[in-house]
Amino acid sequence: MKAYPSNAVFVYDQLADVYADMKQNDKAIELYRKCIEIKPDVQSFYVNLSAILVYSSSFNEIIELTTKAIELDPHSEDNDLAYQLKGMALSQLKRGDEAIKCLDIAIQMNPLNPLVYGYKGRIISNFKIIFNILLNVRV
Repeated sequence: MKAYPSNAVFVYDQLADVYADMKQNDKAIELYRKCIEIKPDVQSFYVNLSAILVYSSSFNEIIELTTKAIELDPHSEDNDLAYQLKGMALSQLKRGDEAIKCLDIAIQMNPLNPLVYGYKGRIISNFKIIFNILLNVRV
């Protein structure tokens, strides 16, 4: 492993945040990955990387990263976002039941987040559409 100055990870993290705000996602992703390489025990690096990866449709990686983030710090305040991102990724992979479970946990952690309710509503709506189609299929 490459040696870095002790405070480098915090500089990389701040710089990654700036690149993310500027929608320069490739640079932000590179820096968040570097943060994880330097300090793999910091939960927020995994959540931040997951949030940027949403734009690249890297849903399997988002699930891995958010799972790791939750494992690193099960009581973190950032876990509502980790569960939200994991739920979104699971829904994109057509794993609706698992997605709803994650979104329910995100809602329990932060009941005032309207985005989570919206994601959950879309998943349930899709279930209803599919169920109605199946009911109307004649064999």
